[in-house]
Amino acid sequence: MIQRTEPRLRQLRRAFNLSQYELAARARTSQAEISSVERGLIPGPALAKRLSELFKMPAEQLFEHVEINVLPLDSPVR
Repeated sequence: MIQRTEPRLRQLRRAFNLSQYELAARARTSQAEISSVERGLIPGPALAKRLSELFKMPAEQLFEHVEINVLPLDSPVR
């Protein structure tokens, strides 16, 4: 098992079973902007506020990276 970090926004989006397009529509932005934020770009204040309100979480927490465990690509699937 490998540990790496992932933006909390991506983790939350997936937990709510939302595509980037669906989240973008709810946040009144583009899919490309959501993708950029998930890759580490800090959004502007207006988008940060909308995302914070959508997920009911302070922006500081929403954009931090969290550790996740992933299996190496050559690991057998169980």
